[in-house]
Amino acid sequence: MIRITVRQIISRWGILFILLGAASLASAGEDSFGLEEYAAAWKHYARVVSGRFQIHGAFRQFGPAGAVFSREASYNITISGTRIRFEVDAEHLITGDEGQLAMLSGPDQADRIGESLSSGSLRKERQRLLYVETEAQNYLYLDDGRQLQIKTNPRSAKSAVEFFDPRTLGLAGAPRPETVANKSIEIISSAIQSLSGRNAIRVEFLNKDSVRTIVWLDEESRLVTRIEGAAPLAQANTVTEIEYRLDPASSILVQQMATTRNYEGTRLISERVWTVAKSEINMPIDPEEFIPERFHMARNTTVFDDSNQRLVALWNGEAFVRPGKPDLDPATMDFIHGSTTKPAQ
Repeated sequence: MIRITVRQIISRWGILFILLGAASLASAGEDSFGLEEYAAAWKHYARVVSGRFQIHGAFRQFGPAGAVFSREASYNITISGTRIRFEVDAEHLITGDEGQLAMLSGPDQADRIGESLSSGSLRKERQRLLYVETEAQNYLYLDDGRQLQIKTNPRSAKSAVEFFDPRTLGLAGAPRPETVANKSIEIISSAIQSLSGRNAIRVEFLNKDSVRTIVWLDEESRLVTRIEGAAPLAQANTVTEIEYRLDPASSILVQQMATTRNYEGTRLISERVWTVAKSEINMPIDPEEFIPERFHMARNTTVFDDSNQRLVALWNGEAFVRPGKPDLDPATMDFIHGSTTKPAQ
């Protein structure tokens, strides 16, 4: 893994230049690093327009009594412009009583989960989930339930996809430039400071609820390397650190690892680590990878219209059919595939 490392400065004139630059930025405040500079930093992440990624996710919760509950997941993600195919194979908590999971919340959640797993009232199972979004349609395939949902809730689906999008991995806690532009969040200060032995630009944001967020950008690459979320008169309760590597084919710095730690005061309560195990970026992607026939669905998978709450078709292993009838009418077929997507031949 190639990490951004400290560049040794041996010229005393170079040192003087850095010190003068730091003093200038610290005294100038937000005028020296405003919205325009912050938006320019985000444009780097848009340089990845397509690619395939394998991501490993590890999640740990820590209980006050010392219990540690962990889960793991693997993600295969394909992106092509605005299209995204997001497949996850993850460990889920399974219980016979739906209300039991809600009772396991709270500061001692890890301790409670550990006890429930030991008693057998709770178990972990791996489940497959596939979400696909195209220009005209979105799909959610539930492998365990053997159901293909079309037109799922776009807001919740979009937020989930953005959280795992390799192009913005780890940046969920950082204010978006468009949010700063519409005055929901403002930049209140900026300064050059040392972070892990390397010069970084420390930018402090304040939202309308007086909640502060601090974003650190590497001075040389202008990439976000650390995000701190803080409440008024409180210590930082969320800290995200991002590491990068240089993609040799494209010469683009891309995320290699993103670690988010959540605290209650000074006590660590959870940790989530995303590691990019493999990536191939800015390569041609076959658009047919985003159509339902390529989802490797189980025979007799039901096709459910989530927005209208109705069953529209059945996948018989080779084609979509209306239940009890040999084939689908053209209108239903267009509805499943979207206006710009054609079925596989």
